[in-house]
Amino acid sequence: MDEQTIGDTLVQIMEYDLKVRQRLAKTGELFDGYNKEMETVHIENARRLEDIISQIGWPTKDKVGKKARDAAMIIVQHTISLPDFQRGCLRHIKEAIDKKQEDKKYYAFLYDRICFNERRPQKFGTQYDWDRDGLMSPWIIENPDIVNILRKEYGLNPIELETKAIRQRVKDNGEQAPADFETRQQEIYNWSKKTGWIK
Repeated sequence: MDEQTIGDTLVQIMEYDLKVRQRLAKTGELFDGYNKEMETVHIENARRLEDIISQIGWPTKDKVGKKARDAAMIIVQHTISLPDFQRGCLRHIKEAIDKKQEDKKYYAFLYDRICFNERRPQKFGTQYDWDRDGLMSPWIIENPDIVNILRKEYGLNPIELETKAIRQRVKDNGEQAPADFETRQQEIYNWSKKTGWIK
């Protein structure tokens, strides 16, 4: 496949991912654990992206265009049941950044997503979850006093602005906090352990 075809493929599979997500969100199925249909889509998309990476390396904006590169990032972010895949993509993104071929913010998002899956504090404050008060808030941050300095360095908005925007989006989507905070946290921990994020 040439790089134009690869770019088109990445956009198509990302759009299918979002279409399935939207349908499951409307019925409420998306929010009851990790929906099996959604997981299947994520795994299939990851395998296709893996094939693409083996052909051209990380699909940077210069190789496949901005829309396709952004699609690749969504595919990676969504593939939460394949720890080795996400960790491998983080290495590819870091290599692309070192060569000045990728934006640093994409490293920040995936680094934090891996931290969340491993149930350890994140660095850049990009990952959100329901807190004890029923608000969508940043997952635990390693060094909250310097998080906005890091965010600026990596091309991200201040965390206060991001939190406000995410809470508004959650409200607009009609998403509801879990009935029991502790039960949800235990369920996430159990899933992370079963999936291999936690040894």
